[in-house]
Amino acid sequence: MTRPLFRALIKNGRSFNATNLSLKTYKAPDSSLAFSVVVPKSVSRKASHRNTLKRRGYHAIKEIIPEITSPHHSVFFLKRGSETLLFQELKRDISSLLRKAKQIR
Repeated sequence: MTRPLFRALIKNGRSFNATNLSLKTYKAPDSSLAFSVVVPKSVSRKASHRNTLKRRGYHAIKEIIPEITSPHHSVFFLKRGSETLLFQELKRDISSLLRKAKQIR
């Protein structure tokens, strides 16, 4: 996701929240999908641990992509406490947020 796209999403997107992460999303003007995962320093001070959490998030999104029904640009923000989540729990939380945003059924 490019910086201008990210800025537009933060400015104009809708927010959805769960216990361990939040989602900011808006409908894409074209037919593309774009996702990003943000892990702030408040979650983990170590960059290597934050990168591991990002990779888990991207992998979970990759498994969910076939279920997505409409083109959206989305950013997932992990919150404190998400560092202890198992992969399946993270994937379930991402799915539930996308369901709330009506991007998957």
